[in-house]
Amino acid sequence: MTIEAKLDRIIEILEAAVNPPVSKAGRKARGEVDGKAVAPAVKEEAVTETLQETSTKPATTAAAPVGNKDEMKKAVLAYRDATDQATALKLLTAVGAENFGAVKPEFYQQVQDAAVAALAALKTVVKEVDPFGDDDEPAAAAVTLTLKDVKEVFKKRQAEVTESALLGVLTELGAVSQGAPGQPPAPSLKALTADKFAAAVAAVNALPKTK
Repeated sequence: MTIEAKLDRIIEILEAAVNPPVSKAGRKARGEVDGKAVAPAVKEEAVTETLQETSTKPATTAAAPVGNKDEMKKAVLAYRDATDQATALKLLTAVGAENFGAVKPEFYQQVQDAAVAALAALKTVVKEVDPFGDDDEPAAAAVTLTLKDVKEVFKKRQAEVTESALLGVLTELGAVSQGAPGQPPAPSLKALTADKFAAAVAAVNALPKTK
């Protein structure tokens, strides 16, 4: 064999190694196309099912508001009947509302609890029924509170609210006394007048917990 023939044979062998012949017969290997390995294609059905599952998953719902509007109104109106409208209104203004419709759902239970607590703090003084008196005279006198009752309510809420919030109630009701010489006036329970006892109890019980 001549040198030229040997060189031609070497070139043929090299070309065959670099570009192998395409398989025309027999079963192709898995993952092979025209003799070349390829990455497996993602099944379109699997992608579609994944998208469908994602779209059908229920959205996370917010927690249901605590309390019931009707129960809240019932409690506040009961307290209003035992005191007066201005006093009962403080239960709503304490949560930033001027009427029932403006109370946010998350405050329903808070206002209801405050109304129930304020009503429970009131004491009804029952008069002795006079058998010879006027039949139209009511057997029960007006609801009455004492300064001691008010102090007990303030003391009870001290563990749940800040001192500044309690003092703010006194300031709002005008219960401010003159301080020592050289000292500014300061809120004081002793300066709270009897006609504002019920309002003070309602306002303190309506304060949100901060501790």
